[in-house]
Amino acid sequence: MKDKRALHLENVSHGYGNVEVLNNLNLIVNRGEIVVLVGPSGCGKTTILNLLSGFLRPRDGRVTKDGITRTVYQQDGLFPWLTVSENISMGLRSSENSNGHSKGGSSKSNEVKELIELIRMQGFENHYPHELSGGMKQRVELARVLAGESDILLMDEPFSALDYQSRLRMRRELILLLEKRPRTVVFVTHDIEEAAQIADRVLVLSNRPATICRELRIDASQPRRLSDPLVIGAMEEILKELGLNTPGTH
Repeated sequence: MKDKRALHLENVSHGYGNVEVLNNLNLIVNRGEIVVLVGPSGCGKTTILNLLSGFLRPRDGRVTKDGITRTVYQQDGLFPWLTVSENISMGLRSSENSNGHSKGGSSKSNEVKELIELIRMQGFENHYPHELSGGMKQRVELARVLAGESDILLMDEPFSALDYQSRLRMRRELILLLEKRPRTVVFVTHDIEEAAQIADRVLVLSNRPATICRELRIDASQPRRLSDPLVIGAMEEILKELGLNTPGTH
């Protein structure tokens, strides 16, 4: 029987110089899950993503992953000198064979067209990033990372630079895209509402050196309304764990 785990941090500790960031952290992410990490600023959320991607090696413990990871950062990773179509094409390079076809058999141009339709960007194929809104750029970035042969998306506050309405739209876009092109996702955010709306599981981290102090599973169907009682309840539980829902807390 194949192991359902996509990612595993086992007794991982890590730090920078004399600053201990993670302490004996254990984390399992199963295939197809959306796991969201929340916690105080500087507690090590981005360090966890860098360990999962292989960019960092842990000081102690072991990191294992089953699949190819791609990372989406706070600022979009689009090349400013390339058009929308060309940026998405960059994501297909690793999965293209010598005949210019993807490993699934479709041509690169057909694949790019399909992805542009998926993110509803028809008519913007030849636009450059500076001609797009923030939300449009993030949609192109999602198409780019979904284009290649990846199994796992590591997302580091990808919507934090957007205005509130754009963030709401992008959460829904992400869920709809994952329905059509499933991936395992580890998503870092400071936005409690965002965590409750998109996560299958929320992991609340402690202050540095971080450990997991609460795991919260959210079984509401997707896409979710913010008014869903399970979303509201999850937000209250996360805020309580972070000590942010006590009267008089600033």
